[in-house]
Amino acid sequence: MRALLSGLVVCLVLATACKSYPAERPAAQSASLSFIDSLLQAAVVASGTHLLDSATVAYRFRQNSMGYDRRGDAFVYTRTYTDSSGNTITDILSNTGLQRTVNDEPRGLSPKQAATASEQVNSITYFALLPRFLLDPAVNASYDGLDTVSQTLYHRIRVSFAEEMGGTDFEDEFLYWFDANDLSLDFLAYAYATNGGGVRLREAFNERRPAGVRISDYRNYRADPENSVPLDGMMHRFRRGELKLLSVVALEDVRIALH
Repeated sequence: MRALLSGLVVCLVLATACKSYPAERPAAQSASLSFIDSLLQAAVVASGTHLLDSATVAYRFRQNSMGYDRRGDAFVYTRTYTDSSGNTITDILSNTGLQRTVNDEPRGLSPKQAATASEQVNSITYFALLPRFLLDPAVNASYDGLDTVSQTLYHRIRVSFAEEMGGTDFEDEFLYWFDANDLSLDFLAYAYATNGGGVRLREAFNERRPAGVRISDYRNYRADPENSVPLDGMMHRFRRGELKLLSVVALEDVRIALH
C-alpha cells in the first residue's frame, strides 16, 4: 500500500478533512491526478481509516472471525471459520503469502487453492475497511463528476486496478460516492467478472467509530432481472427505487486497538 503523504501534505489533508471539500474543481484541475489524490487522502483521514496503518482489528463477518494487524508495510490478515465437517480452518494472509491451518495444524494448499483463499480474505478485508485501500498503488482513480442522491451532493470517483498489482480481480470496476460536505463514503457500486460476473450497489448505514475509525454496514442491491443494468446505470435505478435488496453486509463485534 502507498504510505500517506509526507508531513506538510498530511497537515493540509488533516486541515481539509473536517471541512466541505470543494463541490467544483478549478478548470485548470479538470484532469489533475493531484486533485484525485488529495480528495482520496482527505476522505481517508475524515474516515479515520488512516489510523489502520498501525492497528489491530478484530470483527465477525457472517460465519467468519476476521483479524487485521498492520505495522507500517507489514500486514497479517486472518479468517477463521468452521467447515461442514466441524474442522476449524484459519487462513493467514501476510507479506509472505497465504498459510492455512486445520485444527491448528499446518495444511498445504495447491497454488490455485492458495490464490482463491487469498482473494477471499483480501476481499472481505478490503470492503470492511474502506476507504483506506483506495490509496493502494494498484488503484487507478479518476474523478467522474458530481452526483445528487436524496438532495445530498456527492463526488463520484471511478476506480479500476492495474493488472500487475491488482490481483486476480484486476478487471473489476468500481464507483464510489463521497459526500461533498463531510467526505463520508455513503455508496459504492461495482462490476465484477468472477463467477459469471455481476453488478452490485451498496448503501452504507449503521455508521459507528470504534477508536475513531468509521465502520459501516451496507445494504447490497442488484438489478432485477440480474445484470440487466450496467455499472453506470445502477445509481439512477437506485434513486428510482428499482433495485432489489440482495443482502445485508454487516460487521459485528468490531474491536480496534491502535498501536
